[in-house]
Amino acid sequence: MKNSCYKIYKADDENGKPGVFKLVKRINAFKKNGSPVTKWNDPVSPDKKYFYRISAVDETGLESVPSDLQST
Repeated sequence: MKNSCYKIYKADDENGKPGVFKLVKRINAFKKNGSPVTKWNDPVSPDKKYFYRISAVDETGLESVPSDLQST
């Protein structure tokens, strides 16, 4: 649990071409009090569409398959 985290990848192109999604944030999976992190805010331009994929990383460093595409 101590080193578990989420990796958030962001793009402004939904086609998923190699290199399009960039790692923008690595978030600890748990707060200091032990409760899980359930949200994160990304300051974005309101007139632009963004695309995200999220993966989880376990204590040993293994990263999950990225989530389905999410958009703003």
